[in-house]
Amino acid sequence: MNELTTVALKCLIMILTTAITTVLVPYFRSKISEEKWLKLQDYAIYAVRYAEQIYTPEEWAQKKKYVYGYVLTRAEDMGLPLTEQDIDILVEGVVNMIKKG
Repeated sequence: MNELTTVALKCLIMILTTAITTVLVPYFRSKISEEKWLKLQDYAIYAVRYAEQIYTPEEWAQKKKYVYGYVLTRAEDMGLPLTEQDIDILVEGVVNMIKKG
């Protein structure tokens, strides 16, 4: 890829993650009790941080699969009817939050 394509792709990713964290995460949050949401968000944070430790950047597919599987399992254990897309939004929001500090 050339430099212009890389910059454009990075900008697109930044726009999407901002949209996810500012629009979609609050929407899903309103659908779930505050306590369950915070617990699920904690699970997602821990899973992302754990995956960062055990996988290399080149193993991003395995890292993503691990985090999604873990969060989906925790959501099912809590009786939360979330789809893979819901989990994707939650995880991307958490990753964005962690990157921003």
